[in-house]
Amino acid sequence: MRQIHITLRLALARLRGFAEDNRAAVAAEAVIVLPFVLWAYLATFQYYDAFGTITRNLRASYTIADLISRETNTVTPSYIQGLNSLYGYLNRNPPGVWTRVTEVGWQPPQGNNPGRYYVSWSYATNANPALTNTTLQSFVPKLPTIVSGDTLLMVETHMQYTPLVNFVGMTKSTFKQLVITRPRISPQIVFSAS
Repeated sequence: MRQIHITLRLALARLRGFAEDNRAAVAAEAVIVLPFVLWAYLATFQYYDAFGTITRNLRASYTIADLISRETNTVTPSYIQGLNSLYGYLNRNPPGVWTRVTEVGWQPPQGNNPGRYYVSWSYATNANPALTNTTLQSFVPKLPTIVSGDTLLMVETHMQYTPLVNFVGMTKSTFKQLVITRPRISPQIVFSAS
């Protein structure tokens, strides 16, 4: 009986010593926490890159719109292609970059006909469709009120974004911007398809 009591006391002492020993606690905690810390570190880089790309995209879109709004010469497809190249350069040349420039006018109400916006001209790069009077209707809620004879420039830009890493909750997506401005110097921008 005494032998069992000594053995039990010795086992309890060793178990108590094991429970109080904290020499390897840091290593065990590191193994548990390190994956979460690495994930948070990579997520920080990923979200920083994504928001930086959105900001560059917005600034590049406004730059393109401002360049066109100040144009006094005839705008051609090669000019808009050049602006698309500039847009790509300002965004660090991502894949899937394209631009659509549209001049929109206002036709005032006549008789029973309500006033409406119409497309004066439109051109899109990289074989994308130009805007038509029909497709313009989806943009009408975003257009400001203008008077008869006034025009607006709509500059749409699109680029594909691929995340740096795929396991932080972001997927491949397309960043789109729509900038609406007025011609700065002349009442309208002249476009020639040739």
